[in-house]
Amino acid sequence: MTLAISQLVQTPVRVAPNDQASRLRAIAENAGRSRPVERAAGRRVKVVTIGSGKGGVGKTAIAVNLAIALRRRGVRVTVVDADLGTANVDVVCGLSPTRRLDHALRASVAHGNPVDLASCSSETPLGFRLVAGIAGMARGADLGPSERLSLADGLATLDSEADLVIVDVGAGIGSATRTLMHAADLPLIVATPEPASIADAYGLLKSLRMDGLDSPSVPHLVLNQVGSTVERDTVHARLNAVARRFLKVDLPLAGSVSWDRDALVAARVRTPILALTGKSPSRKDLLDLARFVMLRVDLASDEPAKPARRWWPGARSTD
Repeated sequence: MTLAISQLVQTPVRVAPNDQASRLRAIAENAGRSRPVERAAGRRVKVVTIGSGKGGVGKTAIAVNLAIALRRRGVRVTVVDADLGTANVDVVCGLSPTRRLDHALRASVAHGNPVDLASCSSETPLGFRLVAGIAGMARGADLGPSERLSLADGLATLDSEADLVIVDVGAGIGSATRTLMHAADLPLIVATPEPASIADAYGLLKSLRMDGLDSPSVPHLVLNQVGSTVERDTVHARLNAVARRFLKVDLPLAGSVSWDRDALVAARVRTPILALTGKSPSRKDLLDLARFVMLRVDLASDEPAKPARRWWPGARSTD
């Protein structure tokens, strides 16, 4: 493990590889292993889950901008803010929702049914619908196994209102995050070129691998705040090489988002890049990412979708 982390952080930035290795070992041991979740029978809506090993890498910004870009391409999109306990997508959208995810969770527990996410979704000024998450409640960050499964099954309740659901999960490798990553048609791991972010992205991929998943849902990497194509390719090549060597899996690159002036302005004013006017490489990157997602989950008709393949053929659950 120490070797893997040291290979990931070979940059001029001063880091402490051994400390990072110890931290990742500790969080992996404490996270526990969860049985992979199968998608709810009959679910028609496609699901993209966006996670990150480390907070502060722009995961929510990617989710919101991706929703805007897909909506402009005619896709009906619902965003589920599943960053349990510290949800803020409603703030980004300028909403003050009266019903949140915790309302649906309480009803689900009371009646023993999947979480009815459609009952608490609302239209946003940005064109997509939103299931506002749980904010400021420690209880929300500690869902039990049955609640996690109910939440994953509840994605099917959005069939009638959306073609695609984007689930913005909490940073890290918690059980709820992993459950929703496993339930997705396309799990995305967001990272920046920062060494700690790269190491934590590897930690999330490793935790998914430890679950023993045998699934057609191949996790893909999205690199945010990238300075150049050379930096993008270098970081991805390094992370993919370590994943291949130590986890025996590939981590394909879904796309990257440039760190340019418009991206910086959007971050400072806490407004989605695609909600601002202008032209920039970061805008094009987000539109390219939206097109990739459409093709990967078979929502576009201009190119054939790639056939699904097993991520870890023959893998067994570690429960």
